[in-house]
Amino acid sequence: MRTTIDLLMQQAGCLGWPERWRDIYDAAMDDFDRNGCPLTDPAYYDALAAEYGVLEVELDTYKQAAAEVGGSEVLSRVLHLLVTALQQEEFNKPDTTAFKLPYPPKSEPWLGRDMLGGLALCSQIPRCARRLRQRKLPEDIILDALRRPLHIDVYRDHHNGLPGNDLLDWHQFSIAGELFPMGRLDLQYNYPFTGTAKVFRNKSGDIVALAHDLPVHRSGIALGARGFEDEDGSWQADVTQTDSDWIGYPFGPDGLVQKKPVHLAKNEWELVLQKGDTVIQLHIPGGSKLDMDAVSESIQRMRDFTSAYYPEYKYKAFACASWMLNPKLADLLGEHSNIVKFGRLFHPLTMKIHGTGVFYFVFMQPGYECDVAALPTNTRLEKALKEYYLSGNFLHETNGYFF
Repeated sequence: MRTTIDLLMQQAGCLGWPERWRDIYDAAMDDFDRNGCPLTDPAYYDALAAEYGVLEVELDTYKQAAAEVGGSEVLSRVLHLLVTALQQEEFNKPDTTAFKLPYPPKSEPWLGRDMLGGLALCSQIPRCARRLRQRKLPEDIILDALRRPLHIDVYRDHHNGLPGNDLLDWHQFSIAGELFPMGRLDLQYNYPFTGTAKVFRNKSGDIVALAHDLPVHRSGIALGARGFEDEDGSWQADVTQTDSDWIGYPFGPDGLVQKKPVHLAKNEWELVLQKGDTVIQLHIPGGSKLDMDAVSESIQRMRDFTSAYYPEYKYKAFACASWMLNPKLADLLGEHSNIVKFGRLFHPLTMKIHGTGVFYFVFMQPGYECDVAALPTNTRLEKALKEYYLSGNFLHETNGYFF
């Protein structure tokens, strides 16, 4: 039975949705009343798999989820509204960030609901395929890009082996043709540099990064990072300039901001990177060893791929934000650790962050609300991180860049 959007979302248990959906709701429900939602038909996924080569592993799960959604008028209407909204591509990223359904362990598992985001993503596969083929990308790259959003392994890892797909907002980057697997690493376009710094280079190739628009804790860590919220002794780091010099507080090799300002002569130092600049953002998918030869090969592939297929993308640097870039890991794991070697590729920059990456990516936990004392110690990494946190420390994500 048709109802208001507010009541529909309440019935679905929706925790958030875009306000703009009020404007498209009536038209979407009119279409649903006439035609139903095609994505509730399991045959839809058979056809998708046959034409695009996706769902080679998860096909039965998607078909079962579609059937379950089809058995619920509430979920069917929500799915149809979501698919209708995704057809307006310019709103995809903010819409998928705002749209939130409850997922285990906060609610009981329900395959239809827990797979709803993955079902909606299937409606975008044809558009993504057209976009990538217009670029004349290699078919293996296209296939990897199409398959990635529909995988459910990450959900299983975080929900005791249960199937689901709750990364609708993240997977929009793949659907938009902006995120590609490149061997051991992933490449992301159209993600501007987020470092709160102005980076300078002289004619000898030396690099100096000065903190800019950054409140700094007395320790040198970004003020507001978890565990460093007290303002006593903090200061504001900004880059200023005279006719002859750039003046500011430099980042040290540990990624922390040093309180003694430096002067960089403008006739010797050039501004080469700052917040908002175009970069290639790197991501580190799990599932395999972080081998440095594989990392080097991935980075070279990214350079070649961009030059060949995205020549208009004029990036200034490679960037990444991850707990793996935190220089403190050298003390925990030693210099021979592949994670530490990976971090050494980057110039580190402290950032204001809640620091939940370690829990999510290493321990498969949602964040600080987990019981640290109960965390596993099956690997050297887990043991070192657990001991570090039990000692009252925090390992924050760190921003980083290299040229």
